[in-house]
Amino acid sequence: MLVLIDDQAGPREALAHALRAAHLQIAGTARSVETAMDLHRHVGFDLALVCARTDATARRIGRELSTATNASIVLYAQGDDLREIAAAFDEGVRGAIARAAPLDELVRALHHISSGATYRDPRLTEPRRRFDGGGHRPLSPREREALSCVADGATTSEVGERLGVSEETARTLLRRGAAKLGARTRAQAVAVAYARGELAPVEVD
Repeated sequence: MLVLIDDQAGPREALAHALRAAHLQIAGTARSVETAMDLHRHVGFDLALVCARTDATARRIGRELSTATNASIVLYAQGDDLREIAAAFDEGVRGAIARAAPLDELVRALHHISSGATYRDPRLTEPRRRFDGGGHRPLSPREREALSCVADGATTSEVGERLGVSEETARTLLRRGAAKLGARTRAQAVAVAYARGELAPVEVD
């Protein structure tokens, strides 16, 4: 069972939805170490995927969780400080996966780690100056707007209405965006777009 930890609600729930669709067992989601610990006491989990705005923060959260539970810790890493990632492995983290990784690669890595192995994304072992997010094509502004509508729960026809385009054009924008993100479904596309910073999460007080 996996818990997903991210202090940003939109990306957290989008990724959880995509991972459930990929048939991973999700114990729940948490916005902090404290809420993750509550979940661990009431439900239990053996794998924790830690998402944070910096690799230093992810390392700290992973260290706190590792101390308090026997769960395998996996960092969903920005790749902004590879020294932090290396130090996290020294502290017992079982895996680190770049946010630039396609969703199916993330799923395979999580299965690999849950079987008892360790995994370090090759993108996170190169010098930082060579880390480019894997050379992915960025979304166009209209593709980004269309996916943002989907993240808000809009249907294809509603996307078209919001953008002032036909339903077929909206469908094309969503299809192209998903293809650029390596996603098979719209839910996956939203999750990957959040992870890569293509969509900005809405801050909730």
